[in-house]
Amino acid sequence: MLADFLGIVGMLLISFAWVTTIKNIPPRSLSGIYSAGSFFLFLYALFSREVLFAMVNLFAVSVSLYQFLASFKKEEYSQHKKESSQESALELKSSPHD
Repeated sequence: MLADFLGIVGMLLISFAWVTTIKNIPPRSLSGIYSAGSFFLFLYALFSREVLFAMVNLFAVSVSLYQFLASFKKEEYSQHKKESSQESALELKSSPHD
């Protein structure tokens, strides 16, 4: 009973920490490796019948996979923003000065 309570509190604290940092996208390589590692730990927990451990790792897979996919979107946005600023700079240079 106490062990279950401690496990639930730990799971909630870890989950809260992940949710609060979801906007801080880590490097893609870290997110990908973390996703894979958490997935294997999730499988291990299932085979071991450790429900809380499985839930924590399933959540970890979800968050890190989201961050992995979001890193592509962030890269795409950064590239678009860079191209837009370069186009604006070119337009300013080519416009006649009064």
